[in-house]
Amino acid sequence: MDNAYVQSPSAVLKHFNVQEASGLDKSSVTASRQQHGPNGMSLGSLLRLHEHVLTLSAAIPEEPPTPLWELILEQFKDQLVLILLGSAAVSFVLALFEDSDDWTVFVDPIVVCSVSRLLLTAVSDLAPRFSPSSSSTPS
Repeated sequence: MDNAYVQSPSAVLKHFNVQEASGLDKSSVTASRQQHGPNGMSLGSLLRLHEHVLTLSAAIPEEPPTPLWELILEQFKDQLVLILLGSAAVSFVLALFEDSDDWTVFVDPIVVCSVSRLLLTAVSDLAPRFSPSSSSTPS
């Protein structure tokens, strides 16, 4: 019987010639076992299935881990990162040309780098929430 799950219970019982109260009679069970085999898996079937799963898992190669240098280079693909690095470079160059001999002239560029990194982290955390592909509104 195809699509037994959409049929009424009485129709399924009638199709398989089964009584709801008593189930299959012994002759029907014996005939079904001779035709289809026992209901269950033998130990040999389980071992063959296990070997098949192991073969499949060995056949699927694992992807090698991404190298650290590649992860770092991926950060520079973002335009915002390039703009922030450019502004930090300009700040460092301006600090070099200041007339002061004190190390405090480099505080401003360091603060610019720190704040820009914090802003970049905050923006990258919010980006998936407001992406055009997400149809739901952020909560």
